[in-house]
Amino acid sequence: MTLRPKPALLLAALSLLALSSCGRGAAPSGSPTLSVYPATLQFSAVLSQPFDPPPSSIVVSNSGTGTLTFAASTDAPWLAVSPAGGSAPQMLQASAMMGTLAPGTYTGHVIITSDRAAGSPASVTVNFTVAPPPAGR
Repeated sequence: MTLRPKPALLLAALSLLALSSCGRGAAPSGSPTLSVYPATLQFSAVLSQPFDPPPSSIVVSNSGTGTLTFAASTDAPWLAVSPAGGSAPQMLQASAMMGTLAPGTYTGHVIITSDRAAGSPASVTVNFTVAPPPAGR
């Protein structure tokens, strides 16, 4: 079972985070704090399927003050993140690609970095389970 946050809930969370920092009177040179949600993502696929699992969302936010720009990358060849950077708050899409993977469980990370921000780098652990094809295929 793949757990994916509902996009509407993620957008509501982004809006609340943006609104909560508005009343602080923060200057762009404030003290940004990098926050990411969720901490883990789960993907699963069956080797005989002709398609990859659907992407999952990651929310990048600034729980501090000022402006937070970031870069996003991955540490596994089967894992991708888009966009590769931006300004918080922002929603990213993480994708797992079967490619030539053998059946098994794989672990990778989406790494988000931000210069001069507390909490940087932040990492989202991504688990990808590739099941063998059903018997008889």
